[in-house]
Amino acid sequence: ENSSTEFWVSDVPLSPTLEPDDYIMALDYLMEKEALIIGTLGGFLLQHSLDGDLTEVVGRVEGGVKSIAASPDGSLLAVATGLGQLIVMNQDWDVLYEVMLEPPASGS
Repeated sequence: ENSSTEFWVSDVPLSPTLEPDDYIMALDYLMEKEALIIGTLGGFLLQHSLDGDLTEVVGRVEGGVKSIAASPDGSLLAVATGLGQLIVMNQDWDVLYEVMLEPPASGS
């Protein structure tokens, strides 16, 4: 299976600023991790620990992030991408499934 979704954890702290052409598009709070999950226009998923004030890149999605939502118990995270995909993952950033929310746009 050829997936355009990559997830990993980096221990390298990020600069407090984004690239000039990247913007925060969505965020949600995960109580269990005491962290903010941030999605950017460029497709980066960041985890900002409120406890240790550390920001980690946990993944990247093709097409950018449109929306992020955690399940009520925080065990699942759903990410809607700019390519019309819904990606659902667990707390360890394992992708459980990907589905298309809308059909791909025909070439114009």
